[in-house]
Amino acid sequence: MNRRVAITLTFALVVVATPLLAATLVVDQSGAGDYTTIAAAVGAASDGDQISIRPGVYDEYVNLTKSLDFMAEGGLGTVIWSGGNTHQMLNIEAAVACQCDGIVFANGRVDGVSAVGVAVHVGMGASATFTNCRFQNNWAGWDCALSAQGSGTNVTVVDCEFIDNYAVHNSAAAGVLLYATMSMENCRFQGNTAGVLAGAVAAYSYASLSLSHCVFTDNEGGEAGALRYYAAVGNTSNCTFHDNGGQAVVTILYSDLVSFTNNIVTTNDRGYGLRIEECAPTHSCNIYYDMAGASVSGDDLSVGEMETDPMYCNHLAGDLTLCVLSPALPQNNNCGLIGALEQGCSDCGPIPNEDMTWGGLKNMYR
Repeated sequence: MNRRVAITLTFALVVVATPLLAATLVVDQSGAGDYTTIAAAVGAASDGDQISIRPGVYDEYVNLTKSLDFMAEGGLGTVIWSGGNTHQMLNIEAAVACQCDGIVFANGRVDGVSAVGVAVHVGMGASATFTNCRFQNNWAGWDCALSAQGSGTNVTVVDCEFIDNYAVHNSAAAGVLLYATMSMENCRFQGNTAGVLAGAVAAYSYASLSLSHCVFTDNEGGEAGALRYYAAVGNTSNCTFHDNGGQAVVTILYSDLVSFTNNIVTTNDRGYGLRIEECAPTHSCNIYYDMAGASVSGDDLSVGEMETDPMYCNHLAGDLTLCVLSPALPQNNNCGLIGALEQGCSDCGPIPNEDMTWGGLKNMYR
């Protein structure tokens, strides 16, 4: 072959094999970027592009059918993707990949008991990742802030917050169903409420849910204050549940292939710590304390499970880290770290876990 022809063919192959570089489209409400709305940027973007959003409140609905990344330029709290208390924000109903970083999804609302995922709904085999995001003050008839459903659908949530969301039914913060998969790590769930079932998170109808190093506080549900598995699979490990109200803090029904290990469950003035019904999930190395009912309903305590004060540093001030003598710390048990948080103080009292009046607290020091 002629050497010049060979070089030309080689260059052509390199050009064909090299993918086009992804573009970054800037959204700025003032007009200083490429677009003034998220929807306009999505409409102009190609698969693989990044949408960089500058600070502001964006009252918009987007139906995503492309693989795109969304990033808040100023970090968490600077970009609020709002539902204006009238609509959903982001719907992903196509087999695409999406990433969101640093965005607050707030004030979504859809009336009617069939409404799901009023902040973000992921389905149809889509893959979505949420990092350092916040879901706040969303309202729905069913799975409220974030929902995932359908075979092949996969949602990953890392370092996110779910605060003050409400659902009439099922789960107020996040729900996964119908063969979808959801994993959540280092997340915080606070002040979420569901009228009927799970105050924060639920997995049901053959879905898979994994939770690790998450903190649940002040959530309320009709059946489960914080977490519910129903005909589902998955695992919950190294999570801390404090002051969540429901028939139980955690409920596992018809779900043999669920494991609940190395968790702290404290303070439920309405019912049980862990409720098990019509199944035999794995539960071990958990600490239960300050329940209105039994620590575990439907089964006996298992290997490494304890009914004892975990010795938070100062739960009255919201500090759920552990004092040096805590039975939840690896050096004080045979299970390794129990709960989501590690040692935070060396002063171990006297701050009992049970909530009390200010007068009762003062009397402790007289």
